[in-house]
Amino acid sequence: MANSAEAPQGDAFGQAGIRQYFGRVWMWICITGMVCCSGMWHRSLRVVDMMEWRGTHERMAISSIASRMKISVATFPGAQSGETGWTYYVRPYKITADNWQDGFWKTVGIEFSLSPEAANANGGFWIRVKWYFAASVFAAMLVTQFLLKWRRSREAAA
Repeated sequence: MANSAEAPQGDAFGQAGIRQYFGRVWMWICITGMVCCSGMWHRSLRVVDMMEWRGTHERMAISSIASRMKISVATFPGAQSGETGWTYYVRPYKITADNWQDGFWKTVGIEFSLSPEAANANGGFWIRVKWYFAASVFAAMLVTQFLLKWRRSREAAA
């Protein structure tokens, strides 16, 4: 006689695995990322945030200004003057000239270059991303997650 209450599918010890939690965790990561990007988008129109790390031969900077985030890395042939380590500062935002060339990538909200930003650097790169682009990427991943979950529930019901 067959048992009418079958055990749920899983491994030999009755565990379903981490896979069942990944979707929920990913959903909360996307929600958090979207909210943080939206908040930074609003904040960057009022203040400039900049975090910079200086080494003896390299520099990395992350800044948020004028509704965009910029990450730049540069290496220098000789030792730089000044202190090494992390610095962070905030200052009021002043409208400045926009050196981002008009075009498709500016409209989308992402631009990068494999050449260093600093004039005396011998290597490096930079990437500039508009905050609304980053928030849209998180929102698109969230919508995709909801659509996949909806599709699975419809297939399970059929």
